[in-house]
Amino acid sequence: MFIYSAEDADCIRYVLTRTSLNDNSKGDIVRKMTFSFAELSGISAKAEFSEDQLTISYHDLFYRYDRVAPGWGALIDYICEDCDMDILTAYVTKHAPVLGQSSPEVYDGDRYDLLYMKIICNDDLDEQVYQSLVAPIEINMQEIDEQLSERNFCTLVAMQKLPLDAAVYEKIAEQYAVQDENISNAFIDWFSQYKSEFLTQPEFYLRKEKDARFFKVMLTKVMTYALFTVQERADLVSLFIDYFIASDITDLNFPNDVLLQVFNSTSNEEFKVMLFTRFIVTGLNKNQLAGLCHHLGEDELRNIFTNRTQATISVANRERVISILKHLQAVRIIRSFNEREDGKIFVFIKPDLEDED
Repeated sequence: MFIYSAEDADCIRYVLTRTSLNDNSKGDIVRKMTFSFAELSGISAKAEFSEDQLTISYHDLFYRYDRVAPGWGALIDYICEDCDMDILTAYVTKHAPVLGQSSPEVYDGDRYDLLYMKIICNDDLDEQVYQSLVAPIEINMQEIDEQLSERNFCTLVAMQKLPLDAAVYEKIAEQYAVQDENISNAFIDWFSQYKSEFLTQPEFYLRKEKDARFFKVMLTKVMTYALFTVQERADLVSLFIDYFIASDITDLNFPNDVLLQVFNSTSNEEFKVMLFTRFIVTGLNKNQLAGLCHHLGEDELRNIFTNRTQATISVANRERVISILKHLQAVRIIRSFNEREDGKIFVFIKPDLEDED
């Protein structure tokens, strides 16, 4: 019988397309004979077959039994049919290493829409398989929508497949919740990949005016991300000084090297005091704090950090210094302070343990 013979692919194609075999016989040929077609042109997909209690098309049957050689040309044709997604997923999983070596050369239109939906947005693909398949695909940023899962979005960012495009960024940013650690990490990675673009419009990309939660989460991420330089991060803090002044001091929980850079460069006196207070709370040592007093315009304040038991200081701004002294008292760097009639302030300093000994 023909079905048990060792015929080549051309002969099998002839039998399938030029003879009057019924559908059941054609189905048996696909199931039982060993062959591979480059594509399925001339073979109708209309016939239906039952497989594991499912009804599938004739083309589905070819892909289920791996009778089509891996290549994007024929595969795109199959993707553009009403193909069975489980069969498609199993087939591309098996042939991902081969498919990952060439581009499907589909960039827009209906064919891209279906490639996007069935491959780029396919959550049933193993991570490694997914990466192999999408590696040669050019992602059309205009097409990204809610069909693209968080997992696949993060993968595409990690693969540097998504340019940071202001024209479509807002739509993408609205889709994903940065409260999810994986998503916020993906966004910070995205920003760092296209740092020049990000730094030209940080208010826009951090969504400062549109999403307070997004802004706070992502700005904090930027401030602790090593791929942004200390100067770049300091420039961002300086840009958003008004935001920080209106916020709680705990929102300044950023690396000291960044905040010291801002402290030494900003002309905003209110923010300098806020930063100095933050340095007190977060534990800069006395020598470091003493070195910052000149930048506050309160040179005599350094005596509190250099003297052992007491200091009498003149102040340029009483309200500013009183605020600082209260914080120093709260962290037990000083014991107490008194204002004198001549405008100076007398400070009782809490000695270091080694001084007490």
